[in-house]
Formats: sequence, structure tokens, C-alpha cells
Amino acid sequence: MGELKVSEEASQKALLIFKNMKSKRGIAITLQNMGFAEYVRGSISKSAALFKDAIDIFREVYDFPNVARCGKHLANCFIDLREKEKAESILEEAQKINLEMSEVGNSPEVYISLARLEILKGNLIKARE
Repeated sequence: MGELKVSEEASQKALLIFKNMKSKRGIAITLQNMGFAEYVRGSISKSAALFKDAIDIFREVYDFPNVARCGKHLANCFIDLREKEKAESILEEAQKINLEMSEVGNSPEVYISLARLEILKGNLIKARE
């Protein structure tokens, strides 16, 4: 866990720098990275909150590919928390953004998350499709 502590300290410094620079995109990316660290720690609710904050900023700066990428991670948090409806809504939006913006790199990961969601719902056949 020592590496996570170093990561947390670096992220806090980066967050302060980006806030001083008034770089909303930098703040959003840092919040997303902090969300990853919390996810690894097992703090799923805290991770979800950080991803949500990042998504809000990505929307504000019209960075929709990152809305989709970060949304996929937020949806995975909700899957882990067994909040199926929230996860489904976010994944549908992420997939829509991916298709509209030809973000093919993110689509396979969204499909994997959708399959995880179907497994959680008990739809094993649909999960394999």
C-alpha cells in the first residue's frame, strides 16, 4: 500500500497545481486517477464519487470521449455496489458516445462491463452475446 500512498500524495499535489492553473481538464484527469487508486484500495463508494466529479468536469469542458471512458469506470463501481440501474444508464450513455464519436478503443471495455452487468442481473445467456 506504500505505492498507493505515494500516488495519493502526488495526486493531491497535481490537483493543487491544476486548480491554481484553472485547468479543468487537468483537475478532471487527476480526479479520475484518484478514483482508480481508491478502486484498487477497495474504497468503491469513494472511487465512484471521484469518477462522478471527473465526469461532471469532462462534460463541462465538452470532453465527451473522457465522459465515456470515465463513465465506464463509474459503471463498474456501481456494478460492484450492485446498483444495476445506475450502471446500466451510464454504460448506455458511454456506448452512445463511443458510437457517435467513433471511439472504438473504449467500446470493447464497455461491452465487457455490459456483460458483467447482465451476469449481475442473472442474464447469463445475454451476457455471452
